[in-house]
Amino acid sequence: MSPNKREELKQLISESLRERPDSYTIQSLFEHFPTIPELMDASEPLLMNIKGIGWGNVN
Repeated sequence: MSPNKREELKQLISESLRERPDSYTIQSLFEHFPTIPELMDASEPLLMNIKGIGWGNVN
């Protein structure tokens, strides 16, 4: 993924999650799923294991 596309995707996801693009949650998401296909194919249980998305997301 090109650096520009990666930053655009980070921005989109961070806005959707109401997080900063450099937040722990966004960084962790991109560490677990570094490519768009990996992120798009991620199951709900896998996503729910990321702190800030599933466990530890207290509103």
